[in-house]
Amino acid sequence: IVPSVKLVQEIKSINNNPNPLFKIYSSENVNLEFSGECSSTTSYVNEDNNLIVLDELEDGLYSGCSLRVIDLAGNKSDILKIPEFTIDTISPLVQITSHISSPTKG
Repeated sequence: IVPSVKLVQEIKSINNNPNPLFKIYSSENVNLEFSGECSSTTSYVNEDNNLIVLDELEDGLYSGCSLRVIDLAGNKSDILKIPEFTIDTISPLVQITSHISSPTKG
């Protein structure tokens, strides 16, 4: 029987965590195989819901992450595409562009 995997909780579309997380459901105990721009130290998950933490990512847009699961017999699931997300860890910067003169008494 071919294992199945589905996305239970997506990565936030704009994320300030360089190690974003998401949740998948697997139909059985399986090995994970990542492809594209993402990877994880998690290489094995159990049947049911599983929290996956991605390896550290640099700031930027990620649209090419996917994974599939492989059971102990070597059967491979369909590829699960992880929806596009952005890592943005840079805090906004506020700059004074002009000074306000002191009020004068009239």
